[in-house]
Amino acid sequence: MLEKDLQNALTKPEEFKRIIADNRDLRWAAQQFPNLADELIRHVLNDPQEFKRLIENNYQLRETARQFPSHADELISHVLNDPEEYKRLIEHNIGLLLVAEQFPNHADELIRRVVEDTEEFKRLIENNSDLRETAEQFPNHAEALISRMLNDPGEFNRLIENNYSLQLTAQQFPNHAEELISRVLNDLEEFKRLITSLYELRETAEQFPNHAEILGKESLEEALESLKELLRQKDLKELGKNARIMGLFRAQEKTSLHELPPEIAEKIIKDNRSSSHISDEEAEKKIEEEYNKGIQQITSKK
Repeated sequence: MLEKDLQNALTKPEEFKRIIADNRDLRWAAQQFPNLADELIRHVLNDPQEFKRLIENNYQLRETARQFPSHADELISHVLNDPEEYKRLIEHNIGLLLVAEQFPNHADELIRRVVEDTEEFKRLIENNSDLRETAEQFPNHAEALISRMLNDPGEFNRLIENNYSLQLTAQQFPNHAEELISRVLNDLEEFKRLITSLYELRETAEQFPNHAEILGKESLEEALESLKELLRQKDLKELGKNARIMGLFRAQEKTSLHELPPEIAEKIIKDNRSSSHISDEEAEKKIEEEYNKGIQQITSKK
């Protein structure tokens, strides 16, 4: 290709497409004819279809920015200003990290899409490794990243895939270590999912020494039984509190709950318990006991 051929192509769209067939041609032409480099990249930046045709993926975006450093901001702005282009060119987590590294002045804009948009979070944070590496690269947004996971049980389940990822996440986010282990110790199914062997039990106990009453047991079976009992006692306590409050309010004639039939009041209280931890018989006994205490507390003052 001669310089005059390129000059001619810059005025004729079809000819331009013929001689600049792909991203490699674009970069090669800029190297060979530096005096025409600005016109070349302008042709791409000013035509959305040409941008799509000649910048097909994340790698080509980064290489084009290197080839045309004075237009790097325009290239990344084109991506940031169009959600569809963002999805097309920031395909995976590694692409996000590489682009943020190459365009540090736009790093905040790049990661903000991830922490503010649920679908983008799922798309670009596919696993625990993605979560930790992204938090490491964007320390100012680490809190937002871990909070998004902790505030959504589905995301916790997706991103804390196993015991190893639980421990690594706790190490990287020490301020949230308690929240992480509490998810495990307040849910029997999560405990079974994330602690599957004696080895994992011991490793978890070492990581979270404040929870030795469960994690420090001699066997996984003992730990499970201890957790079941702990959850049962917690549920009984909560059930008792709710029953007592219901008794207090129903004993006061000024409240709407005063007219509520006893069997309905009992059902409301029972529905707030975990039936897997407390039997119906045990629940009914606790409700009656605490409910009456609530009523007595009011009647004794009259």
